[in-house]
Amino acid sequence: MIDKQLFGYLDNGEQIDVYTLKTGPYTARIITYGATLIQLMVPDKNGQVTDVVLGFDTLQAYRNAGGYLGAVVGRFGNRIANGTFSIDGIEYHISPNQGPHALHGGVEGFDKRNWKAEAKEIDGNPKVRLSLISPDGDMGFPGNLNVQVEYLLTAMGRLEISYHAACDAKSPVNLTNHAYFNLAGTPDILNHEIQLECDRYVEVDQDLIPTGTINFVAGTPLDFTKRKLIGKDLSLVGRGYDFCYIMKDENEQMKLCATVWEPVSGRTMQTYTTMPAVQFYTGQNLPETDVGREGHVYRKYAGFCLETQFFPDSPNHPHFTDSIIGGPKEFSHKTVYAFSVEP
Repeated sequence: MIDKQLFGYLDNGEQIDVYTLKTGPYTARIITYGATLIQLMVPDKNGQVTDVVLGFDTLQAYRNAGGYLGAVVGRFGNRIANGTFSIDGIEYHISPNQGPHALHGGVEGFDKRNWKAEAKEIDGNPKVRLSLISPDGDMGFPGNLNVQVEYLLTAMGRLEISYHAACDAKSPVNLTNHAYFNLAGTPDILNHEIQLECDRYVEVDQDLIPTGTINFVAGTPLDFTKRKLIGKDLSLVGRGYDFCYIMKDENEQMKLCATVWEPVSGRTMQTYTTMPAVQFYTGQNLPETDVGREGHVYRKYAGFCLETQFFPDSPNHPHFTDSIIGGPKEFSHKTVYAFSVEP
């Protein structure tokens, strides 16, 4: 089932719509503002359905909030050091929005755009396709970029997000979704367990900018190669996790990236992706003033993110995975969040 409703209006009068995708006990709701996933209803081991992503009830709340809740971020997700990179000897400057650095595409990234949308069913599975044109010079990025993002929901509990982008000039592209998950619904994720199919991580400085060094996780608090409580070693990494983990297998084939368990509800979420890395973030920078759905205040650790992606600041590190597209080389990747229950 697919339903389309009005969600609100921008200051310029543009209409923001919300699309509801429903199949079996699962429901996903996506708004055209930021191509944002605002709700994902998933049953627990007793069949009780709960929203497992953080979200708001109004457009204004999304416009006022930080944190990129549920949004598609781009043109380049994660950080670019000093908002600067060079391609073929030409230096580009991206609008900085985190000190001197550019985060998630700059001051007005894709999370703040009104995407065009169309919805239809594919073999009985509801799908919405959102599209956006990012013109040459947008936030400082080169080339005219055409972007499409598709959300498809299956009765087997799979939310599939497909990304495609093409550009008429060389440009870095790193599209991802910034959903915050909480498999219990509330209040925090510290008693969730997680296993990452990643044996390395990107070393960063105090501004979370890559140093260029790739480290192994073995013997460190960042090691989630075996099932472990999110909160177990959290105090050993400062306020929380915000690291780019590198897949054991970096190829572009679909592979298991992460598994998360919530013991009380029995919900399990497996993440599959064609991307080479994932940013695991535990929400420690949530402002603690945002009031979400059903009056929940989203304090630190209210949700975790698994942002599948290329390495941060990759345009400035030739030995990192190549995020530059253009001409015949396009961006085409897919991430799947698959839900099930354990007794």
